[in-house]
Amino acid sequence: MTTPLIRITLMTAAAFSLAACGPDSPEKNARDVAEARQEAAREVQDAREDAARKQREAAEDLAEARARANENARDVNGNLAEAEADAMRETADATHDRKVAEADATHKVAMERCEVLSGDAHDACEASADAARDAAVSAAKAELADAQQRAERLADRNR
Repeated sequence: MTTPLIRITLMTAAAFSLAACGPDSPEKNARDVAEARQEAAREVQDAREDAARKQREAAEDLAEARARANENARDVNGNLAEAEADAMRETADATHDRKVAEADATHKVAMERCEVLSGDAHDACEASADAARDAAVSAAKAELADAQQRAERLADRNR
């Protein structure tokens, strides 16, 4: 998961450095926006696939833990609850990473759209794109923290 996030970060940094060069022509901006959309779509798809893989792995781990727990009746509740808590944590982490990747991709496209503007309109456009990304990342972090707390409560109940 870190690879797409690193790519997104590097591309965002490159977009910011290119933004200092002045506004693009409408044609170049349209091409840049189209390229940004395609790349963002690929990155979001990668993040979705990674999240789905992690969720499948978490489900498989949970299924294995359930099978092991059934073999050992006295540890069923404790093992199962810990596996469920682990699966909740892994799923929450994967969901968080996907949402951050989606926010970064949307931000990248929005920043490309700003390139056709100049002056105050350009600055306002970038500020709006930044604010939207920050809000999406904050929401993803809050959801992650909530899911982690639920997982901890579940694990604590059966210790």
